[in-house]
Amino acid sequence: MHAKNLNIPARRVNMSTNAEISRGLSNIPESTGNSEDLILEVVQGFNNGIIQLHEVVEAMQSSLAHKDASIRGQGTWPPGDPYGIAAEDLVLGLRNCLASSPNFAPFCIPLLEEKLNSDLKSAKLDALYTLAACCKVYSAEDIRPHALVLLGDISREVMEGWSSQLEEAGLEALTAMVSALLREPSSFQIQDIVNQLTNTVLMDCTCHLAAPEQRLMYPSWRLLCAVVVAHEMPAAIIVDKVLPLLASQFMTKTGDTARKNTIDILARLMNKASRFPGLSEGEGSLASHQEVCWKAFQTGLETVSIPVQEATVSALTIALPALREDLCLEVTNVLMDQLLTTDRNSLRDSITKFLVALCSENQSAVNDCVVPRFLTLLQNNDSKVSKKQIFETLAFLPCGVAVLSKVVGALWTYAENTLIISEPDCVGSLQCISKIVECSVNDQECLQFLVEEWQGVRKILTLGITAVLAQQSTSTPVLHHLAAICRNLIGKLCDPIVTVQPLVFLLLGKSIEEEPVETLLQKFPQLPSFAKQMTSHPQDNTKASFLVHLLEGLTISLPQHVQLEGQRQLLELLWYLSVRATTPSIQFCAAVLQATLINKMKPDESFAEVLYNAQTCFGNILDNIENGDTRKSALTSWVWLTKALVMKGHPDAFIWVEKIKSLFPDPDLGIQAAKSFEVILKDHEYALTPQTKAIVRLLYRQHFFESVLSGILVVFHQSSGISKHNTLLAVSSMLTHVPHQVLNVHITSLFPVLLSGLSSSEDFVVEGTLKTLSSVLTFPAHHASPHVSSLIPTLLSLATNHSLVTRLTSLECLCGLASLDTKILLPYREEVVRSLKVTLNDKKRLVREVSRKARCNWILVGAPGGL
Repeated sequence: MHAKNLNIPARRVNMSTNAEISRGLSNIPESTGNSEDLILEVVQGFNNGIIQLHEVVEAMQSSLAHKDASIRGQGTWPPGDPYGIAAEDLVLGLRNCLASSPNFAPFCIPLLEEKLNSDLKSAKLDALYTLAACCKVYSAEDIRPHALVLLGDISREVMEGWSSQLEEAGLEALTAMVSALLREPSSFQIQDIVNQLTNTVLMDCTCHLAAPEQRLMYPSWRLLCAVVVAHEMPAAIIVDKVLPLLASQFMTKTGDTARKNTIDILARLMNKASRFPGLSEGEGSLASHQEVCWKAFQTGLETVSIPVQEATVSALTIALPALREDLCLEVTNVLMDQLLTTDRNSLRDSITKFLVALCSENQSAVNDCVVPRFLTLLQNNDSKVSKKQIFETLAFLPCGVAVLSKVVGALWTYAENTLIISEPDCVGSLQCISKIVECSVNDQECLQFLVEEWQGVRKILTLGITAVLAQQSTSTPVLHHLAAICRNLIGKLCDPIVTVQPLVFLLLGKSIEEEPVETLLQKFPQLPSFAKQMTSHPQDNTKASFLVHLLEGLTISLPQHVQLEGQRQLLELLWYLSVRATTPSIQFCAAVLQATLINKMKPDESFAEVLYNAQTCFGNILDNIENGDTRKSALTSWVWLTKALVMKGHPDAFIWVEKIKSLFPDPDLGIQAAKSFEVILKDHEYALTPQTKAIVRLLYRQHFFESVLSGILVVFHQSSGISKHNTLLAVSSMLTHVPHQVLNVHITSLFPVLLSGLSSSEDFVVEGTLKTLSSVLTFPAHHASPHVSSLIPTLLSLATNHSLVTRLTSLECLCGLASLDTKILLPYREEVVRSLKVTLNDKKRLVREVSRKARCNWILVGAPGGL
């Protein structure tokens, strides 16, 4: 492009006009130029003095306005631009340009004022976003002449409220504008304009705050808050005027809705003002009105209306950062009294949320007022507050060592005391401790307290061994929670082997003169001989085998490539327990733990030997059909070891997968083998995850699916009967755990399997198939075209008289099918529209909404201007 294309004469600014530049920008031959040439010419002209700054701004804005409709309609400008520059790119580029220097201010701000009076939503949004960006660079003197006009335009958009986008953009621009006015030490003129602006906002908004109908209450509050958060000076004026007004309004209003809205706005305004410490100190406007606000909150708490009480508690939670410490303690005591006396669960939940928020604001209040009363309630069986609610609240309270030590110590004592006499209470206490530990171990000071001062690992083993030895309690839930606590502690230690190694020896039946082993042996001298019973006859090892849960807690979070002394003996014990233990939970725990240990081993000769021994051990059991239930246990271990190898990316993993596939025709193990593919791809709660330091290959799910799919599809097409059914189960169990981008690659070969899955007698297969089909049909659904004749009737039948998930996803699939070619869908339109009329009366609202959308899409099939 040359200068002549821009129609810009080669003369100085006094001979150049904005009209000429604008005409040149607007009449660029779109087929021969691109935006880079345009920018280059304009910049060169500006640098050479041919074009002046105001001409660049006005010409570019004029050109952008001229092209606005075509830009937004066609996606790129000019059409066919090889660089693919979109409308958003041009808008953002221009915005960055205008916000790059305060020299643009005299020309840019009037232009933005003009845009704000446009009828186009996009023009208003662009102007507001540009204003917010420019206010970060422009000076107060640049903005001052336009402040009141801009305030009027922004207030209009917020008050009209016809677009939430415009509201948010307007409030952001107002905050940026007030901040810019007060960014630097201000002159008398700047302070005067800020005072005018603040008083204007107050005058416009306070009348709506006091209006009985409250129609514009929230827009007015949002305008006030936008000014409050901008700077301390206007915040002080607004808080001083509005807080007493709102408190008075709350105490004089009678309607529940009006009082709830008022107390909510009062609390939110206090919260916004609390970001300025000067307002909360001495004679600051927030500090001087605290008593008035607290009187309003007290009135709300004492009212007989439960909804107003709940709204007041929620408002106190929001206003918490703004409350003085003495008021905070008073509020806490009042709410604790209400918690003990109320029968309303919803009010208790609101108070619990307040107490949780209190932890981060005022730890001394929690430590002095809340925790002691909750711990007293824990011992009081006559309290209206349930044990469950006490545990749930205490789980969120500890923040810092002071509160943590008091809560964990009391809960642990309670668990020890209730282990024998009340197992549910013991489980609830341990579950609470587990949540507390999980949240606290990331803090180094808390971790040091839990491990060293509290001696958490020793306490866990002591209570766990007591539970196992007690005749009355070999409770799996108790041991599960103890293992979870131990797992979280061990996983955060810098050198866990030092702590874990002697304890593992002890649980394997070996005596070592080391702490804390000596302490445990003094308390349980029979432990070594008792632990050796784990490898005895299944009828004799029932109690001892529960020690495997403690072994899991100690070892499952160990680092990668760290091998314990005696790990071979430990693995042999786990192999034995995983197939010979009489309790399913012990079998599963042993299977998961051995898979985790093998996943983390170094790929050396010892690893190859361990893998060979495991393959031989479990393979022999699986091949012997006379083993009965032992084969099912062996298959569980085989599947978890396969998962460990697949996640590790070991080359032998698919030898193990082939063994699973060979069991599809087996009448006893076929279904379990098919469902095992989901086990391999699905995340476990804690085992074989990055949190427990497992070796996880990047994109292992995608690699696994790509590797096994073709072989499974061959089996599906070549088999029949039970083998074909189990192959279908295997494919269906994988589909929901694989990203749709991977499924789309294989969708053509998968469609016959998906159609078979829809007619399966297994509900979970149908639901899994529908979920996969729904995600696939969200994108271009042309692969479904050859199968429409069988797919549509099947989906229509599933849309009624089935489970909620089935009805919902089948309607989503029908909605997706409506995007296919009209000539394919037209023969089925009337049938689909007629059948979907029934689903419009479904008892579930979610189903009715999806049904309405699907039916509308099908009505538009073939219609002028339709899909």
